[in-house]
Amino acid sequence: MAKIEGPFKDITNEQLAQVLELWNQEYPLGLNYKDMQAFKDFLRPLGIKRHYLIISKDQITAWLVTFDREGDRWFSIIVSPAYQHQGLGKALLSHVMAKEPKLCGWVVDHDRDFKRDGSPYKSPLAFYKKMGFSIDSSMRYQKGNVSCVKIFL
Repeated sequence: MAKIEGPFKDITNEQLAQVLELWNQEYPLGLNYKDMQAFKDFLRPLGIKRHYLIISKDQITAWLVTFDREGDRWFSIIVSPAYQHQGLGKALLSHVMAKEPKLCGWVVDHDRDFKRDGSPYKSPLAFYKKMGFSIDSSMRYQKGNVSCVKIFL
């Protein structure tokens, strides 16, 4: 079982750079950030952040952050492609769900987007449903051509 570290109020700049690289590698191109400053600008206004990490050989293999937004507790999660389908996302999310039983998130609910490398982005919606999340299809987030649906516990 992977060792989950955190929660941390802040992570180091080196760790944040690794998270940004994972973010830009794994999320749809339309959600990418052009540089570290843009990513920090995204994170800055999020209230009461708690970072959780799984690290292997000095590299972040999975990251989850929870934060306050509009009166709810939200999260974002990324698992390195080299470590996907090994249970890290499930372990990390289960760990956080035990501490924060009410969470919300935005999830791409279709397979029409592409990653930075041109490969298709596969929607993780089925994963979140298995984890017990419900879908609020009346709530959508749109950034450019990327469209997400709200999930919640």
